[in-house]
Amino acid sequence: MFVVCPLSSVPLSLCSSVLCSSVLCPLSLCPSVPLSSVPMPYLCPMTRYLKWAGILAAMLLIYVSFLPWVHIVSKNITVSGMNSEGTNFGKPGYFHWIMSFFFILFSLIPKVWAKRFNLLIVALNLGWAIRNYLLISACEMGECPVKKPGIYFLLFLSVFMMICSFFPDIKLKKDNS
Repeated sequence: MFVVCPLSSVPLSLCSSVLCSSVLCPLSLCPSVPLSSVPMPYLCPMTRYLKWAGILAAMLLIYVSFLPWVHIVSKNITVSGMNSEGTNFGKPGYFHWIMSFFFILFSLIPKVWAKRFNLLIVALNLGWAIRNYLLISACEMGECPVKKPGIYFLLFLSVFMMICSFFPDIKLKKDNS
């Protein structure tokens, strides 16, 4: 009978460190076991699902571009990612469309370079989402727009895409050297 780590589902007999006997620490933080000796499914069994969850989040991000982000009461304007008439915001949803397209494309390519570019894509997307949140929902001349759920969905989905890109589902070849 062996004890299994509750976070990584790895037998604790693989590691003699005190860190792995703790409930708060996954095996990947254990210094006494090299990661190459632990089978990949044990390290993060959810990575195969995070790829598809990230792609779903990218598609939802395109949908969120059409939802209302803020409502400016004095001008009676509802601003979304695709409709910002009466303001100088432009159409910030287009950039999210482009980034979502490249995120989906690079997520489906099973190469290391694509996963690295994906990190750049989601970092730009998250930066643009933070910019939209700060700029579009900012108070001007004593008037604060009413924030709608779309602006919060935008931030949440961008952060979730970033998290999903940290755990790519890719099979690496073993090095025999």
